[in-house]
Amino acid sequence: MVKRPTGLPEIIKTFGNIPFMAIDGILTPAEEATFVTTIQLPFPIQLSWMPMHTTKMRCHKALADTFIGVFKTIEARGFAHLIKTFGGCYNFRVKRSSSKLSTHAWGIAIDLNIDTNQMGTKGDMNPEIVAIFRDFGFIWGGDFGDPMHFQYCGGY
Repeated sequence: MVKRPTGLPEIIKTFGNIPFMAIDGILTPAEEATFVTTIQLPFPIQLSWMPMHTTKMRCHKALADTFIGVFKTIEARGFAHLIKTFGGCYNFRVKRSSSKLSTHAWGIAIDLNIDTNQMGTKGDMNPEIVAIFRDFGFIWGGDFGDPMHFQYCGGY
């Protein structure tokens, strides 16, 4: 398992120095291919932005097994029904109201159950889901006002 980094220097050391936004605001496919992979989810999850389910997710290559482990554990414990919507993992973008890259830009964060876990609210993320993510080394965004969010780093 990858040691969870703290702060931007450790994130870069662990997951790579992703170039900042290009003029067109995206990375080239070659740049993405150096650190992003697609994993198979063990159960389908409703997308938050359109009426369809997904069984795949894009994330950082170094966390592929960790994310698979999280979702297999959720399924094995009978909690798959608690994951209502998938809001994304890898998304090359900056943080809301910031010029710093989001943890989603590395593919080391995931948003779940967005409709009922909006930023700035207490949300209703199930404690069992939070515990499973924490067992795998994630920090829950509910501890800092973003209950839909789980990230594999601290101090950023």
